[in-house]
Amino acid sequence: MRPPTRGPAPPIASTAEALEAERRAAWLIEQRRAAPDQGETAVRRAQLEGERAAERRAVERIERERSAREHRLAVLEVQARDDGELRPAAARLGDALEALGGALEGVLVAFEEDLRADSAAGEALAAPCANAPARRAGCRPGCASLPTP
Repeated sequence: MRPPTRGPAPPIASTAEALEAERRAAWLIEQRRAAPDQGETAVRRAQLEGERAAERRAVERIERERSAREHRLAVLEVQARDDGELRPAAARLGDALEALGGALEGVLVAFEEDLRADSAAGEALAAPCANAPARRAGCRPGCASLPTP
């Protein structure tokens, strides 16, 4: 059945005609609600639904970014608190390392002095042996072929 066309409503002469007009109006409303969108209405509805979907995605993205910022902020606050708690210990460690460096520098100087003294003593001990090959050569035959220490 075809719905009636739009236009000015004809004058209603009786109650039966009024009831029939009301029934037709209800039927037309029901048909328009049940029928899929057509023409410009369908295009406009599709545009609006596309815009709503785009806005929904933008809101979701903004919420994800906000959540990520809040998480990052919480992490940074924990790191700042931990850094504050570690600052005194780090200062004490730095002082201890400086003191250790000074002590090791003194030990190094002492080791170098001992090494120089030992080298001088070794040179003095080795000096008489420096001409040992010449002396061995004169003492007996075959001694010259022995390796020198």
